[in-house]
Amino acid sequence: LHIGKAWLMPYTPGATFVKDPRISWNPVPAHAWSMGEKAAQRNLRLYMPRSQEELREKYDVVVEDGMFATDMPPRFIRWLIDEMKSSGIGFLMADDSSSFATSGSHPSWYLTPIGDILPVNDKPGLYGPPEQFHCLPQIPGHPLTRDLPWNQVWISSSNKPWPKQGSTVVALMSPTVPVNKGKAYMCFWKMGKGISFAYVHKWHINEGTFYSWPYHEDVLVHLIYFTAQEPIPDDVMQEHRVRGLFDKVYQQRLYLLSFIEFADKFGANLRQVEVGLAEDSKLYDEARQSFIDADMDSCTSQLNRLSDSYAQLTELAFHLWNRAIFWVHVVEWLVVTGTSMLAGGLLWLLMVRRKLYREITSTRIVRSDR
Repeated sequence: LHIGKAWLMPYTPGATFVKDPRISWNPVPAHAWSMGEKAAQRNLRLYMPRSQEELREKYDVVVEDGMFATDMPPRFIRWLIDEMKSSGIGFLMADDSSSFATSGSHPSWYLTPIGDILPVNDKPGLYGPPEQFHCLPQIPGHPLTRDLPWNQVWISSSNKPWPKQGSTVVALMSPTVPVNKGKAYMCFWKMGKGISFAYVHKWHINEGTFYSWPYHEDVLVHLIYFTAQEPIPDDVMQEHRVRGLFDKVYQQRLYLLSFIEFADKFGANLRQVEVGLAEDSKLYDEARQSFIDADMDSCTSQLNRLSDSYAQLTELAFHLWNRAIFWVHVVEWLVVTGTSMLAGGLLWLLMVRRKLYREITSTRIVRSDR
């Protein structure tokens, strides 16, 4: 359950969450500053869980980023804290000018019960690109930070919170400027059976170099896995390659469907291609299930087979389209040729044979005043 800046657009985590086979993303856009207070309140009324039982049965993680603290329904906060303690639902707050203690122009989350479950403390302030930082992992081999080239990416945040006593600091901000020193980038603690996670990164805007970094998708989904207390694959690089294969297969399928729509306008019979696509859908479902089961070897094999099949279907679609377009060209050639012959015949009759003209012996020029 993603509340706040839950947008499906470039440079937002929603574009990553919606693609991941292990994540079922339910967005509730509630950013009052951009969409208006009434629209935000309307979305909260319509799309938030109606009962504590619904929250427990449908969701493993609640993500908040970018909503006003005063807009969060008090009864939902009570349900969330109860379920974190009893059933293990996770809570993740990501950075925004209205997260944590906020920039100072928004209500602070520390004035609500959410402040008690956050693993960090904060004071009002507003930061941005001038205070960008690198990630400094604090726990060797931790699933959220291992094997990734963190020195290649710059990260931006609006807040600079510090860890609470008893919390676990996964990563700190690099002290590129004094205000970053000792400040948490990734920090969590247990709240009953659940995890409360603070991710201090303004992840819904293209500041820094995060979204141009090849590994940004891995970081975003691992945050959800970890907060839901689901296992993160041991071989992060293999998982990264599998994500690349999913993207490749998606682009191949999208291209093939677009070409089928184009070829259909020329009357091409693409029944064979459509049957092949239906069969490949089963293989795609198997690949997704293998990914969910963390069987990356099987998933890789299935996606490679799927990619080869899409390539063959695309080649077949082009062949069938060429066969259809051949007869289109023949008809066009016959029409143009017939029209040219008819026009040429009429021109010869009228201008050479002069069938519509009467021959005379001479032409006289007569003055107009006579």
